[in-house]
Amino acid sequence: MSTMEADESPQSFIVIDQMNDHGAVTVQSTDGHATYHVVDYADTEARERLASLTEGAQVRMSVSRAGVRANVWTARNVVAGSAEPTAIRA
Repeated sequence: MSTMEADESPQSFIVIDQMNDHGAVTVQSTDGHATYHVVDYADTEARERLASLTEGAQVRMSVSRAGVRANVWTARNVVAGSAEPTAIRA
């Protein structure tokens, strides 16, 4: 079980793949230890904020598991995003 499931505090992420035609965004924790495939959004505002970001942008949000069998997540509490590119960790 991920610690992100129980923690609603916004964390920092880097956009690895910007939102695709299916509404999915891939982000990586800024410490580089975890990658999240965000496929669901708490509300329209959260979706729009993430849709406006491109690869390398930083965003602060919390995520919770969207499904039980796959690595898919729901974005919650999207509080900030920066269009300034950040180095993407491999």
